[in-house]
Amino acid sequence: MMRKRLAASFGQIRRLRPHVIQWLVVPGVPAHMRRWRFTDDDWFVIAPPKDDILKLSNQRTSHQIDLPFDNIREYLSNVAGPGYLILKSQIFMDGPNLWSEPLARPFGTGLYTPRAPSRRVSMTVRTLR
Repeated sequence: MMRKRLAASFGQIRRLRPHVIQWLVVPGVPAHMRRWRFTDDDWFVIAPPKDDILKLSNQRTSHQIDLPFDNIREYLSNVAGPGYLILKSQIFMDGPNLWSEPLARPFGTGLYTPRAPSRRVSMTVRTLR
């Protein structure tokens, strides 16, 4: 059923959930200290689905992404505006780059906090007494 609905979405606008995370570029700030924000942009389905891949284009930034059907958890229609694609992955924008990573836990069970893409995070565990 979802495949049929996605196939019929060619030429329509969709919104993505979870929100796309955009890394902000600030001159003079090192990459590991940059900030991020959630974006709620419209994504246009620019080509009919082919080989179970949905091709989307961001209306504001002109980024394009090929989104495989297995990255889509479900499709939700919306009477008042564009429908929603609920994803199994988190999409990131960093300047001209666009990539996705799988969600560590199911969407809706807590806020996913991204790490800076060029920084490794080490963690120290301490026992409280």
